[in-house]
Amino acid sequence: MRAQLTAFPIGIGILGLLYFAWVTWAPAAVILPDSVLGRLGALFCVIVVHELLHAVAHPGLGLSSDTCLGFWPKQATCYAHYVGAMPRNRLIVVLLLPLLLISWAPLLLSIALSMPIPYGAFVSPANGLLACVDVLGVGLLAVQVPPSAVVRNQGWVTWWHGT
Repeated sequence: MRAQLTAFPIGIGILGLLYFAWVTWAPAAVILPDSVLGRLGALFCVIVVHELLHAVAHPGLGLSSDTCLGFWPKQATCYAHYVGAMPRNRLIVVLLLPLLLISWAPLLLSIALSMPIPYGAFVSPANGLLACVDVLGVGLLAVQVPPSAVVRNQGWVTWWHGT
């Protein structure tokens, strides 16, 4: 919970930046779900795809026995967790992949192709907000762990070794 609260301002910043980018550079693409049920459905899909993208970036494309997908009711969060060790830079890719593919790629495609991406201006910023702990994790890895290190997550604790 502390990580989520610490990262929340990062998420608000990303949400604002992405929404501003959609309104500024792809205003014709700002098509939002027109009902509460539509917004909740889109948000649910974003969460599922976000976690699946984390898993696909795991060693073995998320198909190894070291990848765990689930829902943690106490924290009200879904997760994709890798119990094995991986290089630090691979973990950075794991953390950033959903942000890049769900938040930034649709915006860039909409701008480049001059065409709307249905719900893109809703899904993209929403995922940016949801990726706030991932972005915090990338910052901590970049500052605290050497690039050549191998890391392993055990719960909320990350261990690393190497030079």
